[in-house]
Amino acid sequence: MGSDDSQTLDEELSQAWDEAESELSAETTEAAEEVLETVTEDAIEEVTEEAPSEEAVEQELPALEPHPTWPQESKEAFAKLPREGQELVLDQYKNMYTDYQRKTAEVAGFRRQYEAYQELIKPHEQRWNMQGYSPEQGVRQALAVLQALEENPQEAIARIAESRGLDLGQMVQEQPYVDPALAAMQQQVQELRQALTQRESSEQQQSHQQAIQQVRDFAGAVDESGNRKHPHFERVYDDMITLVEMGRAKDLDSAYQMAVKFNDDIQAELQSQETQKVAQITTAQTNKAKEAAKAVESKSTDIPEATSFVDELDQALSAAGLE
Repeated sequence: MGSDDSQTLDEELSQAWDEAESELSAETTEAAEEVLETVTEDAIEEVTEEAPSEEAVEQELPALEPHPTWPQESKEAFAKLPREGQELVLDQYKNMYTDYQRKTAEVAGFRRQYEAYQELIKPHEQRWNMQGYSPEQGVRQALAVLQALEENPQEAIARIAESRGLDLGQMVQEQPYVDPALAAMQQQVQELRQALTQRESSEQQQSHQQAIQQVRDFAGAVDESGNRKHPHFERVYDDMITLVEMGRAKDLDSAYQMAVKFNDDIQAELQSQETQKVAQITTAQTNKAKEAAKAVESKSTDIPEATSFVDELDQALSAAGLE
């Protein structure tokens, strides 16, 4: 009997311990889950509060400005683009503008080279025309003679003499005697002349390069705000050259100012811009005057109406019950 009671008590105690342990485990698990959920939510809120949004990041970056030479419509369209689109447009325009400046400089170089060739050919054009040659044919013939003289000078001289009806034998016999010392001196003089010619050519080339660099600096000059000082340079470049060559302009700046002044299209644009500017100033002043008038009118409505002595007496009698 005692053994059965002891066994039953042991079973009850074991069962009670298991139940208590199970309840404790469930409560511990539930509490842990609540703590974990609370910590996770707090961490998420903290990260969300600390992490800047994409809009905040874009607001922290400095605003991108359109190129100052763009028309107003393009500037307005540029302002509506997202930042990535603005960066792409600016990069593309920068590459295009750089390539445009490079090609403009190349064309200017080709033009100066062409003008130099024209200066050399011009004195011979009349003679070539009389002989029935075009300038191209005349240059080819001269180069062919030069090539023949370099390759076989004796044969080339004989042919030239024959074509001109000259007797080389007679010319040699008629050649006066030249003292060797004098001949040596003449040779030295000729060499000195060649050296001076080469030096002048080198100096001219150096001066030419300096002039090119001066034009490039003038075209790319900007003010303190980063705006181009000469925004119409490409449009009036040919006119500037003409003014300088005619002696009407003493330098690039005066040539630029005169060319812009004589360009009807540019003057019309400048006049339109000035008119818009005056209209904006007038509108701002008008709005400011209207606001001031409204303020004065508002103050005037707050002043009580003036009453006469009779009105005040009537009010006093009425209040006293004597009216």
